[in-house]
Amino acid sequence: MSRFTGRVAIVTGAASGIGKQIAVRFAAEGGIPVIADLNLDAANATAQEIKGKGGDAFAVAMNVVDEAQVEKGVADTMAKYGRIDILVSNAGIQIVKPLVDFPFADWKKLMAIHLDGAFLTTRACLKHMYAAKYGRVIYMGSVHSKEASKLKAPYVTAKHGLIGLAKVLAKEGAEHNVAANVVCPGFVRTPLVDKQIPEQSKELGISEADVIKHVMLKDTIDGQFTTTDEVADAVLYFAGEPRLVHAVGSFLPRLRCYGVDTSRSGWRSPSPGLSPRYAGGEEHEALHLLRPRQREKHELCPLRSGFAGEASPPALSEAEGSSATGSSVFRTASVPLAHGSMSERDARGPEEHDSRPLRRV
Repeated sequence: MSRFTGRVAIVTGAASGIGKQIAVRFAAEGGIPVIADLNLDAANATAQEIKGKGGDAFAVAMNVVDEAQVEKGVADTMAKYGRIDILVSNAGIQIVKPLVDFPFADWKKLMAIHLDGAFLTTRACLKHMYAAKYGRVIYMGSVHSKEASKLKAPYVTAKHGLIGLAKVLAKEGAEHNVAANVVCPGFVRTPLVDKQIPEQSKELGISEADVIKHVMLKDTIDGQFTTTDEVADAVLYFAGEPRLVHAVGSFLPRLRCYGVDTSRSGWRSPSPGLSPRYAGGEEHEALHLLRPRQREKHELCPLRSGFAGEASPPALSEAEGSSATGSSVFRTASVPLAHGSMSERDARGPEEHDSRPLRRV
């Protein structure tokens, strides 16, 4: 039996881009994706594509900032399937302008789609997840959930806000077996990013090639865009985790954003279902992955272990995990967890922190 057999997942913004790939991958592993999108025709086309491959899918019209539409889409899903196991809050837009010139109407529009949409879809699904004593909520964050870029004030603000929302849901949902996480990829070559390239070229007065090389990919280790498949890897990992071990509002930075020293090898990927380019997994911790030249920018210290319902994390056997190319993995003070960021470390005292070293094999 596939790991998502019988599971129903609402994926917003799933008619194209990252959302569509998540839906397609979910269906390929036996799940039933609900394609919730502003464009119903495109949503139906994606659903038909999935059905054409032998899967099941359901399309609903959903403007995530319209409370009535959100409630109706969730109600229609419940009427058809009788359950909602997973929510992937993925719908989003991008508007690029200097902060000094940013129209308030555009600010409100972007914030509403990213934050109001996440809130409304979460609230609508939670009543059913709580009743079933099971739920997995994954928010689509970004490298901009931790970092900033010029021309993207509301986007950066909204993506930071998703981490806060996930932290609250992690605490409130734990007693109902509902976990919340944020996945934070780097730049993914989707229509949303393609639209930004000429816009940033115009605003910054540089070529489109320079936007890609010196703005979008300048801090990556391989000069490549993140792929939709790689983002789906992380989302499906969280969606498929059977235990409530990620109910800490953790996030996964994409290595192509932060970089790692790959000159040495030997770090084990925490889970066979998770790409080695992501950190976290069975270790129950959110980690920054840094190049050696970045080390001095961060206070290296242990992270508080972030998992619910278990006294200690499980041991990692030789049979678990897969080879990883990245090494030089450090716990840093800059990673927020649901129990507070590490800037609060001194106030809590050292006894509250997990000092386990990362394992090398």
